Amino acid sequence: MTHERHMDQLTDLPRNIVPEEFFERVLSSLETMGDIQENIPDHALIHLEGAGGGTWMIAVREGRALIERSENPDPVLQISLRVSDWREFVAGRVLEEVQRHLSVNLLDPRTLLRILTSREALELVRDLSGDVQIVIEDREEDLDYVGTVTLGPATPSVAKPTTRVSVGLKDAGRIVRGEESPQSAFFTGLIRVDGDMNLAMALVTVVSVLRSAATS
Repeated sequence: MTHERHMDQLTDLPRNIVPEEFFERVLSSLETMGDIQENIPDHALIHLEGAGGGTWMIAVREGRALIERSENPDPVLQISLRVSDWREFVAGRVLEEVQRHLSVNLLDPRTLLRILTSREALELVRDLSGDVQIVIEDREEDLDYVGTVTLGPATPSVAKPTTRVSVGLKDAGRIVRGEESPQSAFFTGLIRVDGDMNLAMALVTVVSVLRSAATS
């Protein structure tokens, strides 16, 4: 019952949830999983711009998940978003589309833990550098949801990313769910890439590894 009770904290999140409350809920849920066997020396940073924003560090320390406000240097990965766009990824239209027909709940603490401790993804990320900006085009709402993934510890370059990847919301959902491969989506024009193509393909590989970890 403990797991189910904590899982409820991450189900049907309010669309106006603030980052601090969200990260507190995630950490509380992860704490129900007990000690983590993997030794993960690296950490990631999430930068959120706007009301209620800030920078959060996500790490595994001494067998426990850690999420806290911090700008700890030398992250292996950074993610930068506006708070309004972030909400669409964690509680809004992007999450709803990705979750459609997906066999696992991406916010289940067991799924989050598998993603956090994916050593294969970590090794891939360590070999990369640059900024990949992902633009999710919500044509029904006539809105774009934008997130920038910075590989390595350099200051994120949101205004001038190395690579920009654009994809429609429904197509993004199909790709994450495994109903469409990123390669075929690119060659049929569902994904558009501007900038360093090799970096975009490398990030696709990382996402594929994380998807496999999440659904294993």
